[in-house]
Amino acid sequence: MRTVRPDGSLSDKPLDSSAATKWLQELLLHGDLQKAQVCKVTSHGLRATALSWAAKWELGREQRQILGYHIVEGASSAPPHYNRDEQEAPLRALDRVYESIREGSFNPAATGVATFEKGGRWQCQRLTP
Repeated sequence: MRTVRPDGSLSDKPLDSSAATKWLQELLLHGDLQKAQVCKVTSHGLRATALSWAAKWELGREQRQILGYHIVEGASSAPPHYNRDEQEAPLRALDRVYESIREGSFNPAATGVATFEKGGRWQCQRLTP
């Protein structure tokens, strides 16, 4: 993603995390959220939340590493996962996570190992027997 110029056009400069956070907060301020709530939202926090939800959904470790731009074990020293084609499958999988949340079949806020709906009710498996 590129930086937005004051006139609204896109520059050639890539958007860093600080600028992405400011841009995101500006968008959220136009909604119904209070400024105190909006100031807690960061681009890094959104990334961490998405990766956490993906882990709870049991998305594979390698796909989560690609989504988070983390180096996959055994990978070459080349820059990790900047190839857009390599991002396609993990992004489609992350979209399935979001779709499951929208449909109500996956609740990432639920506790326990299983957070998937079964038989119309949330079934949460305890971590201890």
